Amino acid sequence: MENVKVSSKNLPTLNVQTEYITLWNTIRKEEEEVQSIFNLQGNMFHFIKPTADIKSFHIYVACDASRNLHFYFISSSDDANKKFNWVYSSQIKQLKYSLPQSTQPPTETKFIDWSSANKWVNNWIDDSKRNAWISDNFSVDSDKNNIVQAFEINANDFEINDIHNCFLALKKDGSGNYQADLVVYNTATQTLVNTVSKVLNGGVKPAFSFEDLARPVPPFGGDGLEYKNFGVLVDLGIV
Repeated sequence: MENVKVSSKNLPTLNVQTEYITLWNTIRKEEEEVQSIFNLQGNMFHFIKPTADIKSFHIYVACDASRNLHFYFISSSDDANKKFNWVYSSQIKQLKYSLPQSTQPPTETKFIDWSSANKWVNNWIDDSKRNAWISDNFSVDSDKNNIVQAFEINANDFEINDIHNCFLALKKDGSGNYQADLVVYNTATQTLVNTVSKVLNGGVKPAFSFEDLARPVPPFGGDGLEYKNFGVLVDLGIV
């Protein structure tokens, strides 16, 4: 895997096909199709942040007719305002990769520990866990299909022009159910990308608390994840 920084002049050419987003929306409703694609595809794609101006992205999952997965990046604010200025496109690698070791100190409290992130990545690599997560979304006991259509991801900790490897992952939510996630690794600094906010500890001194780096939709909800904010889906008539 690459371990480099690129010049802004050498950013990959955008190749966004919105019909692939529509196709994925159709496929994600078919259990056997979803299992087949995730079984045959890899688990990693690249991202290079082109500018500091963008604080968060929507990453749309897309699928072409050959059943190759693609990921399209757009500013969350542009998407909410239906300004379809795509900033990056990436195709998934064909192999499944383990998470590289991180150079950040294991006791550094402002970072998600590598062992947890590695576990989430390995959950996705594990066919039985991944297929069980897929099946749960098609279970008669499931009230809706939450196979991921898009992610919202905070980009504050992404370094401009560094290559970031984005690993598909499965992490348990507050109810103990698996949900799709992304673990992001900066190949230039060899560290995990984390979203960290400083909060007051009893109003006396700042302490670190974690926010979710990536949040999948569906399910849609509050705190920026309202359906109306995903303008691409609205424009394509995807519900």
